[in-house]
Amino acid sequence: MKNTMMTPCRRVMAALHNETPDKIPFTSYENMAPRCTIERELRNRGLCIVKRIPSYTIRHPNVTVKTYGYTDEKGRDVVRTVYSTPHGDLSKLTQAGNNTTWTHEHIFKTPEDYKALLFYIKDSVV
Repeated sequence: MKNTMMTPCRRVMAALHNETPDKIPFTSYENMAPRCTIERELRNRGLCIVKRIPSYTIRHPNVTVKTYGYTDEKGRDVVRTVYSTPHGDLSKLTQAGNNTTWTHEHIFKTPEDYKALLFYIKDSVV
């Protein structure tokens, strides 16, 4: 009987395919595991680092997007994103947090934004 040890990746794939891995898979998302000696030790002990990637992208070929980073009046580092359409501009205000993004202003604010928002949606190309 062979004693073949699975790689961390193979353990995860086995579990995802309803197969039996040699050990319980141990995973962490790549942004949750800072690069350091402890992370290296965990990987040496079988940690499988998972990188999330989208299976598709959405483009808006007729919308111009500009981002502006600044410190607001409350001392927060924020990013204003402006979406320019033929029917007007839409904008949102976000702030990066620990493993999240806080939205301070949404893209849709008033009924006057309907035409620009509808154009933005219809301009989506997957």
